[in-house]
Amino acid sequence: MGGQYKSRRLVIKYTTTSFVALSGCLSAEDDSESNSPTDGTERSDHPTATEPPNQAVLDFEAVTLTEEQREWIEPIRFEELPDDEQSVVEEAMNLDRYAVDAPGPEPLQEFTSRANEHKSQQISAYRDEHGGADFPQYLDVVFLRRSEQSYATTLLVGDQVVSMADLLDQ
Repeated sequence: MGGQYKSRRLVIKYTTTSFVALSGCLSAEDDSESNSPTDGTERSDHPTATEPPNQAVLDFEAVTLTEEQREWIEPIRFEELPDDEQSVVEEAMNLDRYAVDAPGPEPLQEFTSRANEHKSQQISAYRDEHGGADFPQYLDVVFLRRSEQSYATTLLVGDQVVSMADLLDQ
C-alpha cells in the first residue's frame, strides 16, 4: 500500500503543478500596453511591426549623401527604370506613404527585385574591396537618384525588409 500511496502523491503533485502552470498561461493578460513606452509611441521589436504583414510599402526620403557614401553607393537611376516601375516610384513619391496589398502590382514586384539585387551588389563590392569586412549600415539601404536628388528608400513587402531609410539615422 505504501507504493500505491507514493504513486497517488506523484500524480497529485504533477497534476497540481500542471494546473498551476496552465492557470498562469490562461490568466495571463496581454500586457503589451504595460510594456509600451510612456511617450505614446508603439513599441516595436521588429521594423515592420507598425505595418500589417500583408502590406507592401514604398516610401522615399530626400537625402544628401556624404563623401564616403557617394564612394560606395550607386543609386538606382529613376530615368533608367522601365516605364511601369517609374510609374510606381512616381506615385510613391507623390504620396505621403504608398501602401498596397502585398506583394503589390507587378511593377512594384519588379522594382523590389531590382532593389534587392542592387543592394546585394553594393554590399558584395564593399566586402570584396575590404576583405569580407562588415559593411557600413548605409549599404543596407537602397538609394534612388532622380535628376540631381538622392532618395533613401523604405521598401517593405509583407514581413520582408528590403530597405529602411531609418537605418541612416542610426
